[in-house]
Amino acid sequence: MSVILDSIDITGLVRADSFPSMTEAITEVSSGGSIIVFERNILFSIINLTGEKDSGWLTLTVLKELQALAQNMGSIYTLDYEGELFTVRFRNEEPPAVHGDKIINRSNQDGSDYYNNIFIKLMEV
Repeated sequence: MSVILDSIDITGLVRADSFPSMTEAITEVSSGGSIIVFERNILFSIINLTGEKDSGWLTLTVLKELQALAQNMGSIYTLDYEGELFTVRFRNEEPPAVHGDKIINRSNQDGSDYYNNIFIKLMEV
């Protein structure tokens, strides 16, 4: 399995949303008591990439590279998830778009230090 985001190797992360909904529905009750259903197709999908406590660890260097990409407002990237290509943007409207927890809490963090509980929020465009 390989996962690459704009040439940054994030292999080990998995999609938390394997079967995203592509239809949205809202229901209301009319003044006569009937149910009215409004449905529409969603033309984008949410992609959440995650790592857990014991898997999908990333180094501080990789997390900083991802955060730098996320800070480029309006930028679009290519996600290669197991050979399937997606055109994505970071979901900065749901901060933080990139998150990880220190495994070892120390004051002099090094770029090779690992982080777990990774969460990357993307949106297909």
